[in-house]
Amino acid sequence: GNLVKFVPNDQQKYFIENMDKFNIIGKSRQLGFSSLAIIYSLWIACTKANTNCLMISYNVESTQSLFEKLKQIYNEIPDKYKPAEKRNNRMELLLENNSRIMVKTAGNKSLGRSMNLQYIHLSEFAFYPDEQQKDSLVGLEQALAKNPDSRINIETTSNGYNFYQKLFMAAYKKGES
Repeated sequence: GNLVKFVPNDQQKYFIENMDKFNIIGKSRQLGFSSLAIIYSLWIACTKANTNCLMISYNVESTQSLFEKLKQIYNEIPDKYKPAEKRNNRMELLLENNSRIMVKTAGNKSLGRSMNLQYIHLSEFAFYPDEQQKDSLVGLEQALAKNPDSRINIETTSNGYNFYQKLFMAAYKKGES
């Protein structure tokens, strides 16, 4: 319940040091990967003009929670380090440098289509309906910017045998995904 300075924990440090273009994080609860994703999105948006970040969660409540946390962390950044906001509504933070962070709920097949995204974070991916997991990922991979710094992160706790589980096991076996 207290506001504290962000100091990455061991898991977050390991991830930051080893992050690649495509990342999958099978995790236990409360390791702070959603907070890290928000901070990473803000870092991109504040330091690189004209970039787009997209964060997706599995239900409306979780999406709203991510957006509220995004606003809270943005508001705590000292003014000298952040561009002013142009718009802060409709689950979108648009900055004066024309960078934006959008927070959406899974379920729309066209999510990410016609977008050019620098960073995509899929929160609690294993809880998206199974048919949406594959469809969402296909469209979002196409929306990922074609530069060496773009990233897509799938982060989730497990939720049975589904598309995510197959994707995770292929990545775990290294070289199969």
